[in-house]
Amino acid sequence: GSGSAFPVSDVQYPTYLVSSISSNNGVGGFNTTNYAYEAAKVHRQGAGYLGMGKFSVWNNITNIKTTQSFKTKHTGSLGTYYFPLTDTVKVVYMPGEVLSKTVNNYIIHEYGNKRIFPYVNTTVNDNFFHHTRNTTNSSVNTDGNRTTVTNTTVETAGSSPVTATTQTSYTNYIDAITGDGNTIPNRPQEITVTKTHSDQSQASFTNSTHFNYNNKGSLI
Repeated sequence: GSGSAFPVSDVQYPTYLVSSISSNNGVGGFNTTNYAYEAAKVHRQGAGYLGMGKFSVWNNITNIKTTQSFKTKHTGSLGTYYFPLTDTVKVVYMPGEVLSKTVNNYIIHEYGNKRIFPYVNTTVNDNFFHHTRNTTNSSVNTDGNRTTVTNTTVETAGSSPVTATTQTSYTNYIDAITGDGNTIPNRPQEITVTKTHSDQSQASFTNSTHFNYNNKGSLI
């Protein structure tokens, strides 16, 4: 098991799952994709089946294995919630060379009465093949609209590692869709992109784009 704590338990019971898929490769053989599952979980106080704690897929031609691990317990200021979200993704060249690893962190907007909106606020990807670390930080307002995304890539090898950053800001949201029964802002009127690079003399480069929409929310 994975050490789940009450009210979540790891379970083992018979069920039908795909173990492999094979397709003709056109040259007398087969391409086979294999699947593996670990740590099935259930919530013992009403939430029921929470899915697998880990899911792996690998291909016999590429020898690439991708494993996703899931987090099912999420704690907010108003309560604790149980549902699966991808925690980590690891890509391995079999039998054991790790090519990359991605870790996600989530924020949960809570609206009361068990209404929530989870989103990824930080993703860190370590690419061991290209020797880079890419970090993406995102902010989303309570309407569910993205406000800022900052993407930073850092070289993790070499004597003078380079850092490149792109920050995208989404501002002046409006309710561009009329007649749908709500007034929730849903379209940004301006998107500003600022790029910086550590080995360039220019401090940064910024570009802003303004948008107009018709009453169906389409660009005009």
